[in-house]
Amino acid sequence: MEGFFWDKLRASGTPLEEDVLSNVEKFVVKLYKHHICSNDARSYLFGAVRKPEFLPPTTDALRLHIKRCNYQVCVWENAHIPKPSLPRLQDCGWIVQREQVVPRLITLDPIPKSCPEIVVCHCKGHCNTKNCSCRKANVSCIKLCTPCKRSCLNSGDTQKFHFFLKKYPLF
Repeated sequence: MEGFFWDKLRASGTPLEEDVLSNVEKFVVKLYKHHICSNDARSYLFGAVRKPEFLPPTTDALRLHIKRCNYQVCVWENAHIPKPSLPRLQDCGWIVQREQVVPRLITLDPIPKSCPEIVVCHCKGHCNTKNCSCRKANVSCIKLCTPCKRSCLNSGDTQKFHFFLKKYPLF
């Protein structure tokens, strides 16, 4: 891991810096093997897991969680001080609703309004005819297309789809 970021966590009453968030994200994502950011890991694992709960969090959700954890540690470490200097709750992944503090889970729309439908086929053949819903929509088959995975002839460039998932992680 590049640099030591652990000492910058909970170090002061200021919000976390971008480089610290980025390094913590890289550390967490290493748990999912060889990915740079959480969104990359999500797009790679999308379709390979049975339940969405098994996907890593989006970069947005992970960073908010890191901020909340850091804030909580700041509170605990300053519990002996009558009026500690703490960062604003709103800068640390929390929101105040009806006089209650609740975690802010995401800052982005869960699925963007511009999100096109994901086309998935269930061909039993090679996906080489217009009966294949993916081919009919002029898109390549993806991991979710079953059972054509092994014998698919429509597995061309899925780069557009992977770019879409990186930009707009699903769920």
